[in-house]
Order: sequence, then C-alpha cells, then structure tokens
Amino acid sequence: MSCGNGVRGEGAFSVTEILSEPVSAPNVWKGDELADADGWIIRFTEEDLADFEQALAHVSKKHLKDVTEIRAEDFPLPHFQRRIDDIVDRLEHGLGLVLLRGLPIYDRFSEDEATIIYWGLGQHMGNLVPQNRKGDLVGQIRDLGRRGPYERAYATNEDLGFHTDSTDFVGLMCLRPALYGGESFVASSGLLYNFVVGEHPEYLPILNKNFPTDWRSEEPPGSPGWYLEPPYSCPGSLRTRSPASGITTRCRRDQASLLACNSRRATCSSSTTS
Repeated sequence: MSCGNGVRGEGAFSVTEILSEPVSAPNVWKGDELADADGWIIRFTEEDLADFEQALAHVSKKHLKDVTEIRAEDFPLPHFQRRIDDIVDRLEHGLGLVLLRGLPIYDRFSEDEATIIYWGLGQHMGNLVPQNRKGDLVGQIRDLGRRGPYERAYATNEDLGFHTDSTDFVGLMCLRPALYGGESFVASSGLLYNFVVGEHPEYLPILNKNFPTDWRSEEPPGSPGWYLEPPYSCPGSLRTRSPASGITTRCRRDQASLLACNSRRATCSSSTTS
C-alpha cells in the first residue's frame, strides 16, 4: 500500500540546486543507533484494538464489495486517529519510519479483517495510489515464479535490495513470518548522501542528474520502457529516489547511453568507498 501525490515517470526533473552541505535532520541516522532503541516502535494497545473492532463493525454495515471501496469515513477511528497524526508526523519530520507492532492476526482478527484495518489506516494517512500498471492498490508480496531482468522483484524470491518507491509513504504488513528469509532492512538515504558530501563531493553532480530508469515491464502506452529520474534532488529539501535495479536493467538495453552507465558506476564507486 502506497500513499502519495506524484506520478512516476511524468518527465525529467530539472535540477537547479545541488546540496553541497551535509544533511542535518532526524531522518539521518545509523542502524546501530536504532537497534537498541524502541522510539520508532509503536505497540497497539487494547484501546487501539477495540477501536479497530468498532470500525470493522461499522464498515461491515456498508456491504461494500471490495476493500478498496472503503473510505476514511467508512472506517472511523476516534481514538486511534490521534496516534495516526503522530505516525504521519514521525514519517514526515522524524526518523522517516515507524514499526507498528502487536496486531493479533488469527488470534483476534482474520486475514480479511487485518487487510481492512491495514487499508483503513492508510485511508486516514493520505491518498492511496496504484503500485503498478494494473492499478493494484493492495498487493501481495509472494513468489509467483516469474523471472527476468524486467520483472517486478516483489513477485519473485529475489533479494529486492535497498530502494525507494515513488510515493510519500509505503506500508508493509506481515500476515505470517516466512520459514526463512523475508527480513526487511531499512537505511537512511540522507546518511548515504552525507558520506558522499564528506568523502567524494565530486560525485554530487552525478547523484543529482537524471538517469534513464527501467519501468520493468510496467510502462504506460507509448513509453519507450524507461523514464528519467535523479537519485537525489533538492527542491527546498533533500529528496531521494533510488531505483538502483531499474538503472541496472536500463543499462542493459541497447538504447541506454554510455554516459548513464558510466555515471552509475561512479555513483556505486562512491557508495562502496564510503
């Protein structure tokens, strides 16, 4: 589930400013700083769960055919709304991530009910946007047996690697832990930018230039199969787009420019060095 306002691939960004100073913000952090802290973890309380149960009872009276038809007003959360406001503030102005823990799936809520709760929370957080060309608003992350350089990695058992999605917020809900693997990792893109500022500032123009990025078989009609997007941009504040795997596959295509491929290698070298 993704919340946002922008549309990926609408056109190349015009980079007019390159941030040459280190980023200083709450979302610049190191993993070991969070490993032993729980300030980024929010645990559901009994009052929260009761709010969800009442919202489920309310929405069931609507007799809606699909979860995506549920609006915020169909899923009222008079108590939990205050916590949602806090969550959104943490995502926008804090660490940039939050772990919500303690939803008793199977013990108290079914998978369908958990999906409704998940969707309802998202409706209270922003405008939900499609995640692929099929228009899916809620997607299942599972191995569908698809393989190939242009396939979406979430439909395989491949390692996704670090990346960002082209939305403001992204939500993941674990229905059942995998027998092995399946871990989620997070990193601070602001910290990575600071590494480059401090150790290889000559690469900053590369990080702020447009790269041809692969649609991975989900391009709109009339598209050449790629769009232009910079890994970093600074329209007032630092913004990150990190479609590393898309840039890689784009470089495999005949139309990819040698400059784009060489620029990517320089960017990778700076990250590796730091």
